[in-house]
Amino acid sequence: YNYGEYEGAEEYYKKALALDPSSPESNYSLAAVLLKQDNAADALQYAVRAVEENAESPQYLFTLGEVSEKLGDSDTAMSVYQMAVNIDPTYLKARINLGKIYDENGVYDKALQHLLAAYTVDPESLELNNNLGNVYLHQKLYNDAIKHFVKAIDKKPDATLMRFNLGIAFIETGQYDSAIETLNELVKIDPQYWDAYYHLGNIYYKEGNRASATAIFESLLDKKPDYQRRDEILKLID
Repeated sequence: YNYGEYEGAEEYYKKALALDPSSPESNYSLAAVLLKQDNAADALQYAVRAVEENAESPQYLFTLGEVSEKLGDSDTAMSVYQMAVNIDPTYLKARINLGKIYDENGVYDKALQHLLAAYTVDPESLELNNNLGNVYLHQKLYNDAIKHFVKAIDKKPDATLMRFNLGIAFIETGQYDSAIETLNELVKIDPQYWDAYYHLGNIYYKEGNRASATAIFESLLDKKPDYQRRDEILKLID
């Protein structure tokens, strides 16, 4: 299982369950293996059984939460993630996933409660810093968002969405030079990240540099004629 041999691991744990169907460890392990194979539907029964046999394991609860989330049942996912945190407040993966779900639902205070609690334990986590950056971006707390996106990108320099969001935060705080640098780095990583070109053009337009704005906009429409903001761009460069 730890070496990625999921089919062999699946067969092994099914044989183990044939001998002892109530084993929480085997049920949990089979659920985890099936989840690794993107088979959440089959994983569910084993994740549930593991928790039924041992509801005090944060790991088992977390796996049930992951399976539930994959199946679109965010209410159950949040409930079991919270149970895992109640048992072990330092169980970071559960706090991170809770924070992400609360953020997606616009409950930013709850999202920050869990993410900041996890941040005190692991302030260098890429995922934590990215998720905190997202929450602060959604709250329009742009300087806080910048702080965390920068830390996340230091860990993963080729992360395009994080770099794009950092660029947006720089734009919103009027730090246009930093935004230009960030978005230019982004299109070097992904030359087809069309929204980066759009925002670069907009920065130059706001700064009164019509020549540079027009050049970027025309290049964008040449490379991506059906770009969704085509009509808006054509009005700007008309």
